[in-house]
Amino acid sequence: MESTEIKEEKMTYKQYAFRWGSIIGFVSFLYYLLGFYTKMEESPMLFDNIYFILSIGLLIYMLFNYRKIEQGEEIKFKRYLSISFIASIVIALFITIYYWLRMSVLDPFYFQNVLNLMEEAMKSSPYGDLSMFKDNPRLIPVLKTSYLFTTFIGSIFGNMIYMLLLSGTMVINARNRKRFYDKYNNKDKDGNSNNNQ
Repeated sequence: MESTEIKEEKMTYKQYAFRWGSIIGFVSFLYYLLGFYTKMEESPMLFDNIYFILSIGLLIYMLFNYRKIEQGEEIKFKRYLSISFIASIVIALFITIYYWLRMSVLDPFYFQNVLNLMEEAMKSSPYGDLSMFKDNPRLIPVLKTSYLFTTFIGSIFGNMIYMLLLSGTMVINARNRKRFYDKYNNKDKDGNSNNNQ
């Protein structure tokens, strides 16, 4: 345990963010894969809630662990922002790879089902007819690429929102603690100086 902490202390914040982004991303990849093979994803509410708890727990640990490693140093919000952004990109990459694997190997009909669901949801819209896309084989690769890109960007923003909220809370708490300790220490110094007089 001690050797791990020593190793982490030598990391830059970028290396730390990449490492933890890879860990959380790989866990996410395995979770989605498990959901596919066990059919757990067919219960969307349960599947999504478990993933939410799992991912939030790992993100909280990542940020708190970084604060622990950098103990004694005031960590600014900008540093947390950088860590969150790098980690979010890596996590999003793993999730996008899963969906690429899903469409290409695991479930070739997955994207067709996505288009069917989109068409069903857009029935009341004047743009609800997607037959021109579905019936044109040349457009399918373009749509798949757009879907993967949207998944990648959406995952980045989703993780960033959670991490920014956590980071902001941690920075505010750290500042409040510092003010409290400074105030306490100043009172203690004033009391000692009065006693000496």
